[in-house]
Amino acid sequence: MGLPVNIASRIQGETKILNNNLLVSEEAFSMLADEDLTHESFSVMLRGVSNPVKLHLLGNPYEKAPPVAPAEDQLPYHMAVAG
Repeated sequence: MGLPVNIASRIQGETKILNNNLLVSEEAFSMLADEDLTHESFSVMLRGVSNPVKLHLLGNPYEKAPPVAPAEDQLPYHMAVAG
């Protein structure tokens, strides 16, 4: 395995926390031809790594904003529960 594989695994785990399906480390990002991408970046502490790792969020969020509920008078039915 080795440290690079462990770091890659930890970065993959951060996708859920940062809600983004493509995270790229600073080292990998610096090798991209087009570094002028509009994106967010965060420095995170990864388990087993002593220094913070800068991650670039280049993908899309897993979860989008929740849908807006229709107004009550626009609902096609109503439900009532009695106990």
